[in-house]
Amino acid sequence: MLVDDDMLTNFVNKIVVEDAEVANHVVRHTSAEAALQYLLDSSGSAGGLPFPNLIFLDLGMPTVSGWEFINRYKLVKKKFPIQPVIVILTVKINLKDILDSSNAMEISDLYTKPLTPQIIHNIVNQYCALK
Repeated sequence: MLVDDDMLTNFVNKIVVEDAEVANHVVRHTSAEAALQYLLDSSGSAGGLPFPNLIFLDLGMPTVSGWEFINRYKLVKKKFPIQPVIVILTVKINLKDILDSSNAMEISDLYTKPLTPQIIHNIVNQYCALK
């Protein structure tokens, strides 16, 4: 799942993920609220909506930021059939983001944009192969 308020970034990232050939289905959301609702909806659907194994999350979104997404996710994650790998994608990484992400057990990794096939393969090899 791609969660970024920029539609062009989501479009390009979807192509990058599809070209990396690591996903059967790529879901895109331009708001944290829509992404959380999708997670809730897909966790209860028997054979309906696919539940994501991997979430790429932008931090700098209006209304509900990536950090607020994580805070809300913590409250509902027990309802999910699996705990997806959550990777932060941001334009720039600052020390506070590094510290906050290392303290949030829900976040697996942190990368700067743009998303590349190499980043995707690193994440899949490091986190998804373990699941």
